[in-house]
Amino acid sequence: MKCILSIYLAPIKIIVSILPGMYFINVTILALANVDVAILNWLNHHRIEVFDPFIHFITNTAYFFAIGVPVIMLIVGYSKKNKFIQFRGWYILFSIFLAEIVSTILKYGVDRTRPFKIYPFIDKLTAGGSPSFPSGHTTDAFVLFFAIVIVFKN
Repeated sequence: MKCILSIYLAPIKIIVSILPGMYFINVTILALANVDVAILNWLNHHRIEVFDPFIHFITNTAYFFAIGVPVIMLIVGYSKKNKFIQFRGWYILFSIFLAEIVSTILKYGVDRTRPFKIYPFIDKLTAGGSPSFPSGHTTDAFVLFFAIVIVFKN
């Protein structure tokens, strides 16, 4: 009988021994979340406001650059009948298109609320309306950069 009981109690002993570690992990995650908010607060209130229009320009034009660069490459490639440029233009355009699909699925799957809606200390500077994670313009810039690096690595 004692042997049968020890078999049933073993998982309970394991769970009880893991619980303090899980508490530490949860506390660590909460502490990191608080650091995240503290950094966000500091950055929001110590920004150099003279640069706000420049940052708005970059934010609002990221998508147009991400689409514009490969479209211009395609126009040049087809006008000069250059298969090298055509292929790379299509490669970059397809990369951005695929990244937009993945980013949109993640954005609405994660459905993270914009920080200015949660934290009253954040000044709303742009008209962002969709969920905040992942950032669309950051995804565009990242994919454009790495697609260009990959296709023009030499």
